[in-house]
Amino acid sequence: MNPTLTLSPRSRSRTNAPAAVAIIYPKVGTVLRVPLRRTPTGGSYGHEQHPERQLITWFNRMAGARPGFPLQVRRILLVTGEPLCQSCYLGLARYLSRFHLADKLQLRTLAEAAPSARSATPETCSCGCGHCGHDIDYKDNSSSNSHLLNALLQDDYISDMELEDEGWWSRLKQLGQAAALTGALALGPQGAFKPVYDVAKAVAGAYEKHNKMQRTVESAQLPSRRPPGQQELGFEQEMGYEFADVAPGCASPGSGRPTLRLGARGEYVRYLQCRLNFHKVSLPQPLVNDGVWGPKTQTAVRNFQQGRGLVVDAVVGPLTWGQLDAGGAVVPTVPPKTQPVGTTPSGGTDVSTVRFRNAADINNFFLARTGQDFVDWFRGKVGGRGAWVRTHGGKTYPVTMPATADAKAGFLQFWDGIPRVFNSPDINFAQFAALQSVIVNETGGTMRPIAEKVGLPDHPGLAYAFNRIPGLKVSYNTGSNKRALELFNNREFLEAHGQKPLGAQLANTKDARWGGEAYPTDAASTSTDPAIAGFVQEADFYKFRGRGYIQITWRNAYQWLIPSVQNYSGSDPIILQKKAQWRGLSLDSVATRSSNADWQALFMQSTEFALGALKIFFGKKTNSINKVRVGDWESVRMVACDVMCTKSYTALFVQRVQQIFATLGAAPVPVGPVPQPGNVGPVPVPPAGGSEAALREAIVANALGMMAEPKIEAKLRGADGFRKGWQKLKILFETAAPDYVQSGWEENNLKRSTSVSNTAGIPHWCGIFALWAHRAAGLNVGTWKIGKGISANPAFRSIPAARVKKGDIGYYNLDPATKQPFRHHFLVREVYPDGTMDTIDGNSGGTSTVRSKSRVPLRGVDLFFSAFNG
Repeated sequence: MNPTLTLSPRSRSRTNAPAAVAIIYPKVGTVLRVPLRRTPTGGSYGHEQHPERQLITWFNRMAGARPGFPLQVRRILLVTGEPLCQSCYLGLARYLSRFHLADKLQLRTLAEAAPSARSATPETCSCGCGHCGHDIDYKDNSSSNSHLLNALLQDDYISDMELEDEGWWSRLKQLGQAAALTGALALGPQGAFKPVYDVAKAVAGAYEKHNKMQRTVESAQLPSRRPPGQQELGFEQEMGYEFADVAPGCASPGSGRPTLRLGARGEYVRYLQCRLNFHKVSLPQPLVNDGVWGPKTQTAVRNFQQGRGLVVDAVVGPLTWGQLDAGGAVVPTVPPKTQPVGTTPSGGTDVSTVRFRNAADINNFFLARTGQDFVDWFRGKVGGRGAWVRTHGGKTYPVTMPATADAKAGFLQFWDGIPRVFNSPDINFAQFAALQSVIVNETGGTMRPIAEKVGLPDHPGLAYAFNRIPGLKVSYNTGSNKRALELFNNREFLEAHGQKPLGAQLANTKDARWGGEAYPTDAASTSTDPAIAGFVQEADFYKFRGRGYIQITWRNAYQWLIPSVQNYSGSDPIILQKKAQWRGLSLDSVATRSSNADWQALFMQSTEFALGALKIFFGKKTNSINKVRVGDWESVRMVACDVMCTKSYTALFVQRVQQIFATLGAAPVPVGPVPQPGNVGPVPVPPAGGSEAALREAIVANALGMMAEPKIEAKLRGADGFRKGWQKLKILFETAAPDYVQSGWEENNLKRSTSVSNTAGIPHWCGIFALWAHRAAGLNVGTWKIGKGISANPAFRSIPAARVKKGDIGYYNLDPATKQPFRHHFLVREVYPDGTMDTIDGNSGGTSTVRSKSRVPLRGVDLFFSAFNG
């Protein structure tokens, strides 16, 4: 057998067509189609004639002709027209397991062999396979040839990249299936049998056509959805295969990073230009790496700084260098210092055990350590510096606190309300720093509740709230808000507000523009004076604009607050007045009938309501402010995500909180002990006691610790040239999946981030990650079995969704959104009464990392598993 044979002649007669075809998908290069001989009939033949054995022989010959070939294989599809020999199939799997390919072998049987063909074999072997003529009860998995193609295009290796939030992937897959089915696989009449060789050939052709089609459309459909630093990736990389050399060859001239500006020349400028090109800075054409800082380099630096939330000064200093050298990720502007547990940085402050009950505690803490109260310290040391600078329209604005007595009074009033905002009478330093950062950003540092201002030259007054302004804001006449057109025709709205100015003119209007996103300025005034346009102002787009300490916006968020008024039992006169006014009304009726004046009074005149609104808002989100822990930067990020969950804002927010820590000289204690040299991040948390609750907390803490820097990003190459975070992955596999750890595995598989140099990559590790978190917490739950899932582990039992708790494991067989094969494990971080949960997912996202997800519905999960009996 010729080991390089990939295609039999088209003139090959149907009687000589092979009984099986192996389609070999390498990580790079051409797809190979290997015809495997039909077992002859009419004589006695051993197992060596079976296609499985022939495939082993072919692999051995290929390995001899092309050393290292098995390690270059990505997946194997074995297509057969007859049931396979079970013992030979297991032998093939064992053989492939030497190269960690056993779980990449897929079998597709097209149809049962005709009984006459089997009966023609006079003698059988003892294995009970179809090749030797021994008939067995075998049910085919494929009802039609199209199922084979669908299985190929929807295989678990692609879906396991967990691009569940990437809508383009579902659309592209559907497009690929349609093109492949119509253009490369012409099916015969319903149920008609086509020779397996022809079908396999068509399938491989469809795959290749799908490949070419993807490359054609990717530039038009995908760039805006790709993670930063990955725009250069092609089909295999986008679909989740081993990335090909994502880090270009930007050779650093040295370890130093001099400050550079316009007019600079030399090797460091050349390196700067190379890094700017790597980060895909928005320019008509890539920079020429000529080592001369001219106007194009100047523009590129400004664009880069603006995109990373840095001060846009076109000066490359330490902060800009830090972002440039950070691969494709946004890194903290002020990286946290690490110190052994229980120690304090030189001249710094240990905040790991600090608790605050009120504003006096906070100010006393800062007075004792800095000689200033918090407001003065923040203004003099933090505000308007580093990450505390806002960039808009090419201009920079300092984010700080005003030097006024009112700002200090607002600070005292707010932080004396800790029990009204948090679920405990005192808070840790990270909780304070996180929420204070939100309040400074949302109130302009005044520490007073405010209402969103409206009006720009091109969008005056009410038009600002109504209009969609690209690059700035969405229209508030959309979303959960009811559109003005609907309200102007609503009986309750007209009863409550019809007598106000412009009510007689606009009541029951049929002007469709009031249902759009551009204010009809010729139909009504844009004035914010209630005496001029009072009727229009009571529409949702203006009434439910941002208010309070964190600019609570939208009708649904305001409705969250209504029960706190209707059920109020305190003595605040403003709240009591609204309670009487809204008695007996539904939430929707209150939202429709209430006025701007009602909400202004509640937010601006009742501190009790404004503080309580924070507690309700965060509670309806992920309750993040009650979960923040010192050193757990993901918990800090979740606070920002509850307010505005965009990548740029949350990254900037974490930088700001870290800057407070760093400026104070505080060393936040990471989750778990700090690692020794050779930093791989936090190590497992030992459970405090043997209770179930303590073990569950330890499981979650271990998982969260894996999110700390340095992060796992298994599809990217780190600064050392190897897979980013391979040291952490090594811990996961050695602890939870030691069967994978063979001789040479670390060098040839674990550390390699590209598909070159005879590397075979690593298996999907979402379930291994979840199992590791349990083992690291001290639970005796065994180890991962190759080719199996958590369901095969006797230490875990299946549980209903109603009994899921923190630390349990969930499993998706199908993606809830697309209903495509998904096969993904995750850890449950928190469960909420409304049927949602927070999760921690390994092997997640486009870079194959560990990340947290919020408010995920339990209902879409196929299975839950628990290692506990409770």
